[in-house]
Amino acid sequence: TTPARDTPKETSPPPAADPSSGQPHVGRTTAGPGRVISPYPPYQELDVSGLASGSLALDPTTDKVFEIP
Repeated sequence: TTPARDTPKETSPPPAADPSSGQPHVGRTTAGPGRVISPYPPYQELDVSGLASGSLALDPTTDKVFEIP
């Protein structure tokens, strides 16, 4: 089954999203469970249900890695 376009993919091991710090950016929580806002423009709300807090996900809009809050 192919995931929906707005479903981030868990990666292992991911590249660092911020080369200066070596740490990925962190998404922002939303009112809805299993949903976060990407830390990258255009700041899409993404479905991260099934991924644990602290996991790394890939924003499919920007192809950049971020941490699940």
